[in-house]
Amino acid sequence: MSVILDFIPAVLSDWKHRGPSGTKFYSESDMLCNDEELKRSIGSKVCEMWSSHWQEFMRIFEHPWFSRCWVVQEMCMRDLDACTFVVGTRQIEYKHLDDFDQFLVRTGWTQQLYRKTRDLNMANARGAMGSFSNLREVLSALAYKHEHNRRYLEAIYGVQSEEQAWYAAFSEVVSRMRWRGLRDARDMVFASLGMMTTVAPSNMPMRISADYHLSVTEVYTRVAALLLEHHRFMNLLCLREDAADR
Repeated sequence: MSVILDFIPAVLSDWKHRGPSGTKFYSESDMLCNDEELKRSIGSKVCEMWSSHWQEFMRIFEHPWFSRCWVVQEMCMRDLDACTFVVGTRQIEYKHLDDFDQFLVRTGWTQQLYRKTRDLNMANARGAMGSFSNLREVLSALAYKHEHNRRYLEAIYGVQSEEQAWYAAFSEVVSRMRWRGLRDARDMVFASLGMMTTVAPSNMPMRISADYHLSVTEVYTRVAALLLEHHRFMNLLCLREDAADR
């Protein structure tokens, strides 16, 4: 937790303080804090702590807690200012972790981190760390009217209305729920529905509902047909596990 409580605030503060040049500076810096200018900026002790313990930080995201469906729902739909991680006697606001994830992506440190975690076989940590941010980006296109995220849905799915944007976002959310270890496969749809109903356009008829009388095949077939009716992006076929049945 010292890595989180000391390194992350220090590096975020320095990154923002540098203004437009901050992203370029960090993109050219070594992720393990071996650059002298970086050590001077955020402190050699903080740099040493990060370079020695970043693996422990990543292993936090390997914990099964991050694979639970309700955790995804809570973290994606809550106001970030209301979310706090508690580990032992220490705590940190989730907003700091979310900001750090954005920092990693924008500076290219994500790619350095991925290469190093791949060498250490920490695939779960890599996936979990980005999953919340990815889902929040999709949902924020609807819930918070973020123009950048709306343009993403428009570019990928060709949406032209709020209703089409909702179905496109629903496709994204369902596909990202695949690795949540759900006991009932139908909950990939129904659990996603719980998040999506909160951001549905007020005048949009809800044509998807949680019906456990339907079989897994019936749920997936009906929802896939409905999604394809509202957008023409064929990524749904890629979700079929057996390529021969796509």
